[in-house]
Amino acid sequence: MKKRLLLSIGLVLALGIGGFFARSPAVVVTDSAFDVLYGPDRTRRKVGAASLKLFRRVRPVPVADNADPDMVAFAVEEAEADPYCIIFPYRYNEGAEAYAERHPSARVFVLGDRHTGDRTEGAEGAVFVETDWKTDLYRAGLCAGSLALSGEDGEVLFFQTPILSDEGQELFERGLRDRGVEKPPKYLSVSQEYSDNKNVACAVVGGRAEAFFEQNLGAPVVLFSWVDPALTGDSVKVLFDDSPWALVSRVVQLIPGKERMQSIPSDVVVLGRRILERGLVGDLKKTRENNI
Repeated sequence: MKKRLLLSIGLVLALGIGGFFARSPAVVVTDSAFDVLYGPDRTRRKVGAASLKLFRRVRPVPVADNADPDMVAFAVEEAEADPYCIIFPYRYNEGAEAYAERHPSARVFVLGDRHTGDRTEGAEGAVFVETDWKTDLYRAGLCAGSLALSGEDGEVLFFQTPILSDEGQELFERGLRDRGVEKPPKYLSVSQEYSDNKNVACAVVGGRAEAFFEQNLGAPVVLFSWVDPALTGDSVKVLFDDSPWALVSRVVQLIPGKERMQSIPSDVVVLGRRILERGLVGDLKKTRENNI
């Protein structure tokens, strides 16, 4: 009986593994500059997790940082003859267009980010997937509110890049209010210094904001960035990651059709080892479930 059970389990596993490798992979175009900042080990973990979740291989295809559009398209063709889909970061938008022109039936996605501004369409023949900036701002308000209430009384700062619209400010402030923070935040440019450095309850940083980080205030930070957390200071408690590896599982599950534009919020990465307050980690992680 045991032998039959083991044989059955082995057969199921063999069929499952065979089916996994038989499925065409999802291809993600990347480059060395991104890989260094994102972190090679982190990339491998993300690729493995996405492959298991999708039950489909997820394959990075590296291209040269300065590759022209035809070379980008050629790199994808050389890597995979018949991929399930191809995801191009916005910086390779022209390469995506070149590939889509040569393969009109392919599932091609161009992944924008919060810095693409009003460039709301990707390559011809591709689906443009933008960062859901509105949901991100609301969730950032929730995170900032939770962090501010867990520490000293003070102001919530928002270092902006790009400058927030009135709607964006309202969404962020709605998140703060929903966490019980009624005092309006202070909006600053990323290059601006903050003189009242003893009165910061939490800072949200939408860009590099070197001036703020150089002051080493110790206030908790919500950072919009896909950089490897190991390259950030201990004050950074939450990252909003809209990189291809953070979004790949959700992008692959999109079905390209008549709609040439989709929207997906960033992955909220809570750095739990840097947070000592009981219950705060759970509160921050729950913001992933909150929508506007």
